[in-house]
Order: sequence, then structure tokens, then C-alpha cells
Amino acid sequence: MSLTPLSSNLGVSRAKHLLRRACFHYNKELLYTISGLNVDQAIDYLLQDNTVSYEEPYDPLPSDSPHGYWLSSDEYPPDIPNQGRKRGALISMVVL
Repeated sequence: MSLTPLSSNLGVSRAKHLLRRACFHYNKELLYTISGLNVDQAIDYLLQDNTVSYEEPYDPLPSDSPHGYWLSSDEYPPDIPNQGRKRGALISMVVL
């Protein structure tokens, strides 16, 4: 086994090994993307910040005193009524 750093593309076998060792769940698309990169490029690719952003949901109910942007409220969440409806609003925003 050589201790010379790998300078070529990873290839599928090494890409699988890297993904497993780095604890990434991967699909074929990610595997083949990583396999075409060298080690440094693959690590940079895997460590990109892929933060999911969303627009905070607005609750217009109750009509006499809306809860508004309740996610950023200072109120303790279990004390805000209608949590089931609010969870439904959040779930509908999730993109799989």
C-alpha cells in the first residue's frame, strides 16, 4: 500500500469508501458526482453548507388576535394553542 497522496479522481470504489467512512447516506447521483472528483474536491463538496431556508409561516387565526409568526414568538411553544394545525403548516412546507 502506498502512502503517496491520491491525485487522480476517486472513482466509484474509493468514493463509496469515503462516503461510508464519512457517515453520509448517499444515492447514485452523489456517488457518481463524488467519484469524478479528486480527494480535496470531494471533501469540499461534502462539507458545503446546504442549509435549508424557509419563509416563516404566518398563522392568521384566531381572527380577533392572530398568532402571527409564532415560530419566532417569545411564548413557550406548548402554551400556544392549536399546535396540531401549526404542525400541519410546517409539514406542508417540507420538501423531500
